[in-house]
Amino acid sequence: MIHLSDDEISLYAIGRELVGSPDSAEAHLALCTACRVLLEVHRHFDESLRGSEPWLVADPAADPHRQALSAMALQTQREDEEADQLLAPLLAEPEHVAWGELVNHPKYRTGGVVRRLCEAAHRACPRVPEEALTLSKAAIAISMALPDDLYPARAVSVLRGLAWKELANAARFLDRFHEAIEALARAESFHRHSASPELDLAIIDAIRSFLIMGMDDIDGADKCAKAALEVFLHLGQELRSLSVMNVQGVVFRQRGEITSSIETLSRVRQFAESIQDPLWQRVAVVNLAWSYLEFGDPLAAEELFRTVRTGLAELGFLSDVTRCDWGLALVARDLGNHREALAQLLAVSASFAEQHVVVDSARAMVEAFEIMLALDEADDIERLATGLVETLTEAGRMESALTALAYIKEAAARKSITPEILRAARTFLRSLERHRDLVFVPPLVS
Repeated sequence: MIHLSDDEISLYAIGRELVGSPDSAEAHLALCTACRVLLEVHRHFDESLRGSEPWLVADPAADPHRQALSAMALQTQREDEEADQLLAPLLAEPEHVAWGELVNHPKYRTGGVVRRLCEAAHRACPRVPEEALTLSKAAIAISMALPDDLYPARAVSVLRGLAWKELANAARFLDRFHEAIEALARAESFHRHSASPELDLAIIDAIRSFLIMGMDDIDGADKCAKAALEVFLHLGQELRSLSVMNVQGVVFRQRGEITSSIETLSRVRQFAESIQDPLWQRVAVVNLAWSYLEFGDPLAAEELFRTVRTGLAELGFLSDVTRCDWGLALVARDLGNHREALAQLLAVSASFAEQHVVVDSARAMVEAFEIMLALDEADDIERLATGLVETLTEAGRMESALTALAYIKEAAARKSITPEILRAARTFLRSLERHRDLVFVPPLVS
């Protein structure tokens, strides 16, 4: 990775518009924790200078600001090089590593190891979120073991906050929304100790808006998104503004304002295309597809799902590919192709179960059961529900979701399964991540 120079970081700290390619610098800083830590130190020194008497240094080499930055740049470079050598064999076979034990070995207790673990977790998240969760927990443990004065300007807080943010990201991909919210709160507490927390706190607001939207707190998601967008626009963070606009588009959809949702998400897609950002192009297309499906235009949704699925598969983003397949199954259902939809929903449920995304696995299975009941093929419901209960029980997943599935299995065994029971189970599973302690109550049978 080619890092930003000291001069580039210094100029960016004063104002992003002073850098030759501000979008490129912003994108690099979003991924490179070493440069982010140096940026934090620059901002700290700038704050210190604004609060002191004006002074000039005739010899730039004697400038204490430049000396501290040069020393820190050399330190982080050395740490990163050592971390690369230490972690390369471990990351090649991550499933064979006791990651939780790294913190007990002094050679791994460095800022470089934390940065490289965070980067590895970030890369793994869309493909293998369970691995990302493990890596981020190892990064947290090591970051907490680092001395507070490892870097000047309390910059070690940035590392700790970053590690907690990666944990939140991994938990989000696993639909563990409450765990992700708790991790974000820890990240926020550390970033508040940094010299210039405004941008990082806005990033946390943006992530939080996505999380609580997934928990059906639409008003809360809208509030966090607006707060983040205000800061991003003020600081000229155009790329990050895309993430918040995406949340706003989904909020419109969940409020039933489908036209506004399509308009907002179309703007996200157009802007992402104009700056040639393939990731946000795909995100916008996926969400547009869901909005068109909700709008009652399954053909438009199908075209978008198929368009984006190929790119996601090439990137190895298994969870996102599965969600596209879920959308395509519902397209088939809405077009009246019930057997095709049934086969796809069963495959989606199995894929989510393998990824340990328990609630979505159960939801897709219940949607499959609804089609089976409509086709008068309820005899297979008991067998399939039993298999899913066993799979999720072995994985140690959410007990309340298993309770709902077990009730369906028992009702099917008694030949008393009804659309009302399945609808109640589907509604319950949709609310489960928002209310983790929710207890499944079967509908009254007349």
